[in-house]
Amino acid sequence: MRIAYVVHQDPRGRFGGAEIYARHLAVAAARQGHETLVLTSAAPGSGTRDESSDGVGYHLMDTAPPRPRCFSFRASFDDPRAFALATQRLQDFRPEHLHVHHFLLGSARLAIWAATRRIPATATVHDYWAFCHRITWQLPGGADCPGPLGGWRCRGCGHPAYNRWPGLLLQPAHILGFLYRNSLLRQAYTAMSGVFCPSRAVLEAHRVNGFAHAKLIHRPYGLPAAEKLPPFKPGTPLRVGYLGRLAPEKGIELLLDAARQRASIHLSIFGAGDPDYTAALRDRADLARVDFAGSFAHETLRDVWRRIDVLAVPSVWRENQPLVALEAAQAGIPVLAADRGGLAELPELCGAVLVRPNSAAAWAEALAGLAERPAEWHRLRDGLRFERRIEDDVTAHLNAGATP
Repeated sequence: MRIAYVVHQDPRGRFGGAEIYARHLAVAAARQGHETLVLTSAAPGSGTRDESSDGVGYHLMDTAPPRPRCFSFRASFDDPRAFALATQRLQDFRPEHLHVHHFLLGSARLAIWAATRRIPATATVHDYWAFCHRITWQLPGGADCPGPLGGWRCRGCGHPAYNRWPGLLLQPAHILGFLYRNSLLRQAYTAMSGVFCPSRAVLEAHRVNGFAHAKLIHRPYGLPAAEKLPPFKPGTPLRVGYLGRLAPEKGIELLLDAARQRASIHLSIFGAGDPDYTAALRDRADLARVDFAGSFAHETLRDVWRRIDVLAVPSVWRENQPLVALEAAQAGIPVLAADRGGLAELPELCGAVLVRPNSAAAWAEALAGLAERPAEWHRLRDGLRFERRIEDDVTAHLNAGATP
């Protein structure tokens, strides 16, 4: 079968969970004998082109030159250039199934285009972008958003220039832009044969925020098979790892403060982010107990696991289901996660332990407890489990597409 995948950034070498999962899925489909094509964005000015790796074809779409600011918002979800490039390539490829990971930097009209041509289409939602252009479903100050209300509430989260004089004169057009975005994305996801939600929290969030008519399906992520690390003893001090983007919603400050409070903890931070924010984290950290290790290629993940005793996921936003937590459990690395959003489902899924959210003291207590009681660390490691396979996800998506 010919399967086309849509993802916002080239998943080869990317650090984000959505991109990593997209690559896993395409490679798994190719190994099952399907002809696969990934449509994704190219670096501006690098040219639209076809490439291939691991048996998967990649169509990289260059939509340069950059748009004026007044048009960049629409281009984030309904880019006419991306739509034209994608549909032209799809007409040549003649897909028998379309699976969408993200419409960001592309066009949500692709799902409607597929429906009019009776091409079965499915999607995996990795975050809240379908109803929140900020992705995190948070207000600018970090508080939880009550919901878009069809797009009416979103104007306060748009570009600040529209919320002060003289930009207020253009606010009616600003509001119409959010209403159009919300309406188009609802149409796109409703046109699909199945919208897969890795966590119940994300499914419910979409259901109550305008996507109740879409065919929402709860299905946690699968992963490629991987061996568990050989038995090992935790270090002294306990080697705590954070892996992911360096961003305020990730709650990294909680771990920095926890490491400052307890000498039995040493924190390694793997990832990158905004330079100013990263500098602020460094200023806050006790560098005798914190190591900023930078980014790494996903192919070297097993080497990273050997450098830590426990993975910490302290997110302060309503996270979906971080792929890294499942990968850690699969490798035999105990996982501690904030009791919030989809993270609250990790204990039943992989044996993770929950920590009270937004509390550095709670993180210090939980991590120091493992450092001071190695038997508890071994108990957590022995209780880890994760057996869901990416190959089964390919089959589930195709089966949903085959269902009228």
